[in-house]
Amino acid sequence: MSKRVGVLLLVAVYVLAVVGSHVFAPRDDDTPNPEARSVEIPMPTADGLDERESMRLSYFERGNPEDPRAPIIVLHGSPGDASGFLYQPGPGEPSFLDRLAVDGRRVYAVDLPGFGHSQHWVQDYSSRAGGRAIVALLDELGIERVHLVCWSNSGAVGVWMCEDAPQRLASLTLMAAVGAQKVEDRARTGSSMASMRWGFRSSRCFPSWSRSSGCSVRVGFGILLCAVSSIRTSGLWRGSCERRGCRR
Repeated sequence: MSKRVGVLLLVAVYVLAVVGSHVFAPRDDDTPNPEARSVEIPMPTADGLDERESMRLSYFERGNPEDPRAPIIVLHGSPGDASGFLYQPGPGEPSFLDRLAVDGRRVYAVDLPGFGHSQHWVQDYSSRAGGRAIVALLDELGIERVHLVCWSNSGAVGVWMCEDAPQRLASLTLMAAVGAQKVEDRARTGSSMASMRWGFRSSRCFPSWSRSSGCSVRVGFGILLCAVSSIRTSGLWRGSCERRGCRR
C-alpha cells in the first residue's frame, strides 16, 4: 500500500471517528452542573473579539462576592475542565477551589472555550483566543484585575493574556505549565482541540463502559482520536510533511 493511500485511509478513519464520537455521545456528559454559572461574551479569536457572534463561557465561583481584593481565576489544562478543581480527596475535605477561598477571597474556575460547560464549538481554540475570552469574562463580571493561576496547557493562555492585557493581571502563576505552540495554527481551525476534547470526554466513560453500549463505543472512538491527534503532532507526521514540502 502506497504512502498516499495510507494517509488517505488515516484521514477517512479520522473523519469517521469524529462523526461517530458525536453520534454516540453519552447524554450525561452534557448534564448541567447546578453549581456552574455562565455568561455570554463576544466570540474570542486570536485577532480579537468578534462582536458579530457570541459564546457561552462557564465558570464555578467560591468566596465572598463583596470581598474587595483582586479575585483568583484558575484555568484547567487540556484535556480537562474546571470541574476538576471541585474534586474532594475525601468526604468532608475541601476542594482546591475551597482552599483558595478559605479566607473569603473570590475564586473562579473557568471552563475555557470548547471545554466543560462552556460552548463547545467556537471559531478559535487557540491559547491567545482563550486569553481574550478571560478578559471578556472580567469585563462581564466587572472585575478590573485578577490573580491568574494556570495549570498545564492553560499556561499559554496566561502568557498571552499577560501580553495582550497586562493591566488586568495582579499576578500570574504557572503550575506545571506548558503550551503546545506547534499546534496553535491548527487550534484556530479546531481540528486538534476537538479531537482531544472528544478523547477526554470518552475517557470519563471507562468506569461504566460495560453498562452502556453507547459509552463503550465512545471509548473506542476517543482512544482512536487521541492517537490520531498524537500522530499528527509527532515526528512521523512532520517528516512526511517536510518531504512533501507542505507548511508546518
